[in-house]
Amino acid sequence: MIVVPPGAFWQGPEESSELALEVEKPRRMVTIGEPFAVGIYEVTMAEWDACYDDGGCRERPADNGWGRDNRPVIMVSWADTGEYLQWLREKTGQRYRLPSESEWEYFARAGNQSDWPGDAPEGVCAFGNIAGAETGFRWQHEACDDGLALGTAPAGSFRPNSFGLYDTTGNVAEWTADCMNLSYLDAPTDGSAWGRGICSSRMTRGGSWITGSREIRLPARFNLKNGDRNDFTGFRVVREIEE
Repeated sequence: MIVVPPGAFWQGPEESSELALEVEKPRRMVTIGEPFAVGIYEVTMAEWDACYDDGGCRERPADNGWGRDNRPVIMVSWADTGEYLQWLREKTGQRYRLPSESEWEYFARAGNQSDWPGDAPEGVCAFGNIAGAETGFRWQHEACDDGLALGTAPAGSFRPNSFGLYDTTGNVAEWTADCMNLSYLDAPTDGSAWGRGICSSRMTRGGSWITGSREIRLPARFNLKNGDRNDFTGFRVVREIEE
């Protein structure tokens, strides 16, 4: 894990963005008041399997034949992540949890004020396994061709961001703690998770191996039902730092 420092940032898309959706607005200043630790990688199949083998996680998710080990875990719901986090807390005595949406965008941006990792649409290619031109998808991100048409890549296969975090763009989307809301109106500005809204669904961030241009931007946000399991969503953990 890496400790990220406190700071303030603009959450949401650039005002001039033609790809921005209303769900990503209004853009607002968010202040992260305390440092916290965040996983350098998304939680892997091997890490989840350790929880399963130890009796902490009830399900051993399928891997679609892509491999386990250091591939990001897939086929885990928002509700499933709670089992892993509880197991991790009990094994370590540390306060592990999912990131809030604001924390996620803060560490994914890592000081970047652009909507794009690498500061431009073509810059994304170095940072993540996404649906590039190799896929032939209607929504493909034509500026990239990573040669990985369908499926996840091993964790850390692409370039890290300025905080040293891998795969914040692409590979798998990442569950956050926040309830679904269709805009940022009245959203917290202190970095905390938004605990009201449609809480039967939660927000995911970061895009995945199957998503294209609009979804791989740093401010892009999506929602899934708490019980949804699929092969393009996983998660990353954060740890609160003891005083």
